Amino acid sequence: MEYLSENECDVFVTDFEMPELNGIEVLSKVRDQWPTMRRVILSGKPADHVDCAPENLVQAWVRKAWGADELIAVVEDLVAARPARGHQRIV
Repeated sequence: MEYLSENECDVFVTDFEMPELNGIEVLSKVRDQWPTMRRVILSGKPADHVDCAPENLVQAWVRKAWGADELIAVVEDLVAARPARGHQRIV
């Protein structure tokens, strides 16, 4: 969260399962502070877990089995869908 406070980002990607918080909790905090930032969850679980996410919380749910190419395509699509605001970068 500190990085997001100091840097402008278009897309935030997080894992679904983490030691202290799950991805839903993390994305809820991101949405509260940066509501226009696109949010993506990575998961090794089946896509039916997306139903546990509140409405408008997650713009994309990417299965880890899909690999990096799919994640890159999702992030590029989400960045392209944002209104232009000058220089954009993927971190």
